[in-house]
Amino acid sequence: MKEYTVGKKDANLRVDRFLMNKMPEHSKLFILKSIKNKKIRVNQKHPKKDDRLVVGDRVVSYILEKADKSVSITNIKKKFSVVYEDKNILIVNKEAGILSGDATGKNNTTLEEQVNEYLKVKAERATLCHRIDFNTSGLVILAKNRKSLEILNELFKEREVNKYYLCIAVGNFNQRQGILKHYLIKDAVQSKVWVSVSPKIGAKKAIMEYRVLLEAKKLSLVECRLETGRTHQIRCQMAYIGHPLLGDNKYGKKAINKEYGESQQLLCAYKISFNRTDKLKELGYLAGKTFKLPDVAFVKQYFNQ
Repeated sequence: MKEYTVGKKDANLRVDRFLMNKMPEHSKLFILKSIKNKKIRVNQKHPKKDDRLVVGDRVVSYILEKADKSVSITNIKKKFSVVYEDKNILIVNKEAGILSGDATGKNNTTLEEQVNEYLKVKAERATLCHRIDFNTSGLVILAKNRKSLEILNELFKEREVNKYYLCIAVGNFNQRQGILKHYLIKDAVQSKVWVSVSPKIGAKKAIMEYRVLLEAKKLSLVECRLETGRTHQIRCQMAYIGHPLLGDNKYGKKAINKEYGESQQLLCAYKISFNRTDKLKELGYLAGKTFKLPDVAFVKQYFNQ
């Protein structure tokens, strides 16, 4: 248990921001989860994440201390590279095989934790603005300060940030481009998403544009642009129309994956662009900017491009 008393400099801060300042060893996601799970009390009451604090408030944390790790994060191989960085944001290329973030706070090998280890020498911290799947590689944006995080969260919500993916899909397409509109139902028990063509209770609308760039005998290189960002969206929508991603054993064809020796989906978030909009505010210098990976390994491997 840890106890804090709110002073003048922390007055009017949100509960989650106050705790992030006091416990920098924990990610924002973990702190939000702790508030939701009632491990935080303010004046002996369970607060909401956006409650504002006043001078004299007594904040008590029942979060257990992180156990010492036998392997320090500094000794873990870095699984990202920096694509762009300034005083407000960081764009990194995440390797496949690492979590973007971790709600439990038990995993010290997440992308967010590794990025913050990298930023330690500058006395900076960064927070994820969005995430991609464990076995998906590609571009991820992190915010270095609260204002930038608020702006970027709003931009993603209003779809002012365009996310493009490259994937290798099984089979050749009759229609080389199109827009997929489905409703996705998340099954937390099976860690899977189900697709429906019509609205269902608990389902979320999913919209995605696709464009076939290249074709081989049994495979297609496809560019996907997400209009919505749902869990496993590209993987389950492509599988639903009969073109699962190569290597995807959750939604795909295991026999074909075995034939090609692929055990994880060949999917990369290879490009991000910002619309020209007043909503960028202090990040206005990003208007119209595009960030793109010059090479994607599986494209070279299968299409010699």
